[in-house]
Amino acid sequence: MDDVPVGGGNSKFMEEQPSVNAKNDDADKPLEERLLSKNWNTRADAYVELQGQFKSAPLNCANDSFKDYATKWPNYLSDNNPGSLEKAIDLFQTFLEKVKPDVMS
Repeated sequence: MDDVPVGGGNSKFMEEQPSVNAKNDDADKPLEERLLSKNWNTRADAYVELQGQFKSAPLNCANDSFKDYATKWPNYLSDNNPGSLEKAIDLFQTFLEKVKPDVMS
């Protein structure tokens, strides 16, 4: 009997997996584009970056960046990847802690 790896030795599966050391081509793109990237890891990183920006904002903030993101939550919170969705939820929680309530209405 041949030594076949678990899963039948399908080498195509291995080709689809990104290298741990692979350079993220989206890293140089603007934050807005990375938040909508097809790559879930890029989206997750963008959520974390935006969360850092929100954390540094004062309480009851109503600046333009908060106003810009107030309408985009349905997109971010419907992420189909559990890892990036978790980051989006963390981001939303930080947003709610910092945003002025008027902005959400």
